[in-house]
Amino acid sequence: MSARILGLDVSTCTGYGFWISDRDVSSIDAGVIELPAAKTYFDPRTKEEKHDYSWDDWRVAQVGPKILKLLQRTKPEFVLIEERLRFSKTGDNSFAMTQAIHGAILSHCCTMGIAFGTIYSQSWRSAAYPDGFKQPLLPALDRNGKQKVNKETGKLEFKKKDWGDIAVEKCEELGVQLPPQKSIAHNAAEAALIAMVWRCKNRISIPASRDQAKYKALLERSPRAARPEPMGAAA
Repeated sequence: MSARILGLDVSTCTGYGFWISDRDVSSIDAGVIELPAAKTYFDPRTKEEKHDYSWDDWRVAQVGPKILKLLQRTKPEFVLIEERLRFSKTGDNSFAMTQAIHGAILSHCCTMGIAFGTIYSQSWRSAAYPDGFKQPLLPALDRNGKQKVNKETGKLEFKKKDWGDIAVEKCEELGVQLPPQKSIAHNAAEAALIAMVWRCKNRISIPASRDQAKYKALLERSPRAARPEPMGAAA
């Protein structure tokens, strides 16, 4: 029997990847749940346009019904979520909104009796990519498209390739269809890869004991994917 797995990469543009595990990974339904657009208001005291933070509360509230519809449509047996950041160095508004979205997702899972677990970004990436994989280095470019030179050493500067871009390339290699917009494709790609590593039991945290039993049963009954999974099945 197969398992119905939903991977989630939670942010203000939450990526999802739904996979029926006995099918080829190219069949994964990958997409995003976006927030309504932000708003500004004119402050007559400063004569400036300012971000409307009160509107953000309404924006976040709209995610709840969208998550509910996704869960009702896909009917997952296990939801695997990238572990949330516990602290923010900048304390920006996006961090607070993402925390609220996490809460909405977990609340829906509990209400609907859907088993869920979390996995740290470092853990799912080390499982999804080959052993010893490191972010490739790319030329660090200035505004004119020329590679930067370190003023102190005179050497050319490089930067690590973005993990989101790496995820998109991996999904394209596996045949997973992603949203065409580059600005959101990486969210869907990372969620799809999270779904693929659902069998990595030693990397996943499942807080509820009843969910642990459900997860164990899924592992026992579910065969490997049609195409060999691109990661350790139980690492």
